[in-house]
Amino acid sequence: MHRDNLRKQWAKSLYDMNGFSSKEVHEIESGEEILDIVTGDYKPDYDVYLITHATFRAGLNRVGSLNAMEKFTENLGIGMKIIDEAHLEFRDTLTMDAVMNVKRNLYLTATNARSSKDENAIFKYVFANTLFYKESRAMYDNRPKKWVDYVTVCVNTHCKPNIYRYRVVGAKNMNSATYGKWVINYDKNHTHFKACRELVRQTYNDDSKSKMLIFMPLIDLCEKCQEFLFSLNNDPTFDYELDIRTINSRNSKSENERAKQADIIITTIGSAGTGTDIPGITDIICCSPFVSVVTSKQVFGRIRYIPKKCHYYDIYDESVLMDKIWMKSRARTLRPLALNSYDIAYVESENT
Repeated sequence: MHRDNLRKQWAKSLYDMNGFSSKEVHEIESGEEILDIVTGDYKPDYDVYLITHATFRAGLNRVGSLNAMEKFTENLGIGMKIIDEAHLEFRDTLTMDAVMNVKRNLYLTATNARSSKDENAIFKYVFANTLFYKESRAMYDNRPKKWVDYVTVCVNTHCKPNIYRYRVVGAKNMNSATYGKWVINYDKNHTHFKACRELVRQTYNDDSKSKMLIFMPLIDLCEKCQEFLFSLNNDPTFDYELDIRTINSRNSKSENERAKQADIIITTIGSAGTGTDIPGITDIICCSPFVSVVTSKQVFGRIRYIPKKCHYYDIYDESVLMDKIWMKSRARTLRPLALNSYDIAYVESENT
């Protein structure tokens, strides 16, 4: 797995859904343990071993040799290797395939591609002779093909030309960090936060059982947005008191787990955009810019079938040229996936 919390999810699923026990499943947590296995100093006897890419890299560094690393699966008696979210950590996957000579390899992914065109060409070549399996449509006879409305939301922070040219775009082009720092955070009027607040208000007035995921480009902005949205709970015109939490690397693991049960979860795409299981999401508000087709499908796919009509709100800033270009690019991917598509504009009222 590419993250530690996914390793925990795998362990929980094996225990709860497949009948395994802790006597049969072992989580490898350190490079030192991998070194002991390779050298034969430690021979655990389990049916399933769970490991993250980071632990594998740490172990390979400790072992110091690709040839010696082949002893890892040999000494454990491994017959099958499963790589979760196989479109991620592609370099590690190639290294694992080189040193883990097992009988069967299973690669799990919902998006069989890489964001970079150059890497994607290599990715397609590597998996050219792989057998592909998809879930049977018979499993979803009662599920519609589309259930999410895609809504673009235009805001205007009146980003200054020099700020855009030298700070937002700069020498290396725009990215989510520069956008978060110099567009959202630099905006003293809090335009993005206000647009989020109005979308939250509208969503819960329409359906009090909604559950929202809000993507921000920076962890600091997640916390600031959380504080800003707390004002809804003190608003006499709003009838609900919402549980608003964040998921990010600054929180403890238990805090992030509890946050999954909140009414509104504010996070980054890196913290909860890929592979993280957050059940019951009905609406997504995305303030984090991206252009990748793969990321578009992953983030949109966070909304599972409930069943009910759900919404994906794609917020972009019309005063930031690159933001408009990126929005149009990802919209070409998302509109065909959506039940309906709408374009709206957030206009600040005198009372906000």
